[in-house]
Amino acid sequence: MSSSELYLISKVIHDKDLTVPVRSGLKPDHMTGEWAKVWEWLVGFSRQHGTVPTERVFTNEFSDVSLYDEADCASEAYTRLLDEIFDAYRKRCLMDALQ
Repeated sequence: MSSSELYLISKVIHDKDLTVPVRSGLKPDHMTGEWAKVWEWLVGFSRQHGTVPTERVFTNEFSDVSLYDEADCASEAYTRLLDEIFDAYRKRCLMDALQ
């Protein structure tokens, strides 16, 4: 199964644009596992340098993460990826509350 988080991060890096995810309110808490750390780093990098990191810089920081090719994520809509991430977050919160 493909990861919505990886698709989103790949798309942000290839498009060089954090605007839509940040304006939608995406926070590290919405992400699962390692993706929370990756998202936090990505947003921090953008704030510090005023731009999204290049694929080279990202790979230097997270050598164990293989981004999707630009062509693979170009047709993915930010809104759909964000819906998938937010829906999964709500389900995790609901499951935690039920336990």
